[in-house]
Amino acid sequence: MKTELEIYQEKLQQKTEELEEFIYIVSHDVKAPLRAITNLTAWIADDLEEIQNDEIKENIKLLKSRVSRMERMLSALTDISRIGRMELEVMPVDVKKLCEEIIELNQFDKAVKVEFGEMPTFNTYRFKLKRVLTELLKNALSSMNSQENTIYIETREKDDYLQFIIRDNGCGMPEEALEKVKKIFYTVHIKDDIDTTGAGLTIADKIVDFVGGSMEIQSKIEQGTTISFSWPKLINVQPN
Repeated sequence: MKTELEIYQEKLQQKTEELEEFIYIVSHDVKAPLRAITNLTAWIADDLEEIQNDEIKENIKLLKSRVSRMERMLSALTDISRIGRMELEVMPVDVKKLCEEIIELNQFDKAVKVEFGEMPTFNTYRFKLKRVLTELLKNALSSMNSQENTIYIETREKDDYLQFIIRDNGCGMPEEALEKVKKIFYTVHIKDDIDTTGAGLTIADKIVDFVGGSMEIQSKIEQGTTISFSWPKLINVQPN
């Protein structure tokens, strides 16, 4: 016979799944009209290309930027709602090679020196680990503002987990931001100045939580940021 706590937990899980499905449906249904707005904005921009009014051009540029950000926010909501339901394939992962691929795709034309500590190869949710590392490395790369940009990546074994550590010498974050930075759509940057939704660290944190790990962030202004997260060495795959 189930206890009251077990019944409560089952109901909570059911409500969580219903909420995730609702978020997925809403974000998916809003994408089509938002795409229409994007196309309309592009057509208006083309029609006004010959106009010499700088204010109108700037407003169109701002509108395109805002709509684009809304599209990325909806995609982030969709991704968050499906974290426990997608990309559950377990396969071998060479962590160093994976990090190198991610950095090569996301350097934003910046010269970045990458230093590696111990990097394992192990079987895990490859696509989920890749998403976490992508979001954290993109966060590090976006903070770079000097001629000597450096990212240090290493792993350490701790009981049944691997401890991933990503350290950069970027601009850092103020102390008050550390309490909010995992909240969805929060960003320390001015939203129109950088291509971000503020959802990357939220997605990374929720994936890490899904696999049973945890994530910590330390940062100081003009000294850089260190993000560490734990990831299980072994993934228990449920039989079909």
